[in-house]
Amino acid sequence: MFDIEVICPFCLQGSVAKSETEGNGFPKYGVCPDCKAHAKASWIRRIDAIGPEYERFTFSKYEAIGSMVKKLAMCKAFAERKVEQYGLWLFSEQAGNGKTHLAIATLKHWIELQQKLNFTNGLLTAPFEIISEPDLLLKIRSTFKSDSTLDEQDILEIYQQTEILVLDDIGKYSVSDLSFMQRVMFSIIDYRYTRHKLTVLTTNKNGAELQQYLGAYTFDRICGMTGNKMIEVVGESYRQRKAK
Repeated sequence: MFDIEVICPFCLQGSVAKSETEGNGFPKYGVCPDCKAHAKASWIRRIDAIGPEYERFTFSKYEAIGSMVKKLAMCKAFAERKVEQYGLWLFSEQAGNGKTHLAIATLKHWIELQQKLNFTNGLLTAPFEIISEPDLLLKIRSTFKSDSTLDEQDILEIYQQTEILVLDDIGKYSVSDLSFMQRVMFSIIDYRYTRHKLTVLTTNKNGAELQQYLGAYTFDRICGMTGNKMIEVVGESYRQRKAK
């Protein structure tokens, strides 16, 4: 074993690591524990800044009762990569009982456990994206304007390539152009399916409804990435319980 000097590209602090190869005499670059912790904390703050409720979206603040205890454990296992499937499918016909809470809690837990962080041009790249289906379609339609500096593919690549994607509220609202929505969703889901990229989906549509809504090809890929496992989120609406 050889001692290899490791330099953090952010704080420029050095350390020594063991390697089986002697190397070429130049130091290696690796994010130090302090900079990793700082980056993770900044990403969590970015998520919490989405809205006042998002700070509450953690596993510790999810009130799991009955069958939801096991389902909460399934979300944790996904975040900790203790399962083979690379998709998490959260479903509930009712509003307010925690689909988005579990999706964001899963994302936060995954971030906290990350050891390998990517950096480009001296900057750490956030490994996640969060988008609802309605916002996704609006973003893509905005590129059709004559003054847009982006095109449709620019937007698609953001959600295709991110390491973990939370795609929220699939099918929550009526879509005027079903063929456009299906094309967009297939492009993203197919890309992520073929590359085994982690994807968390929330929807108010059951399996048959989701297949009809997204189309057979996209639905088949969702079944493939999730191991055909749909987690039904049940329980009283948090918002209604809070208002009592």
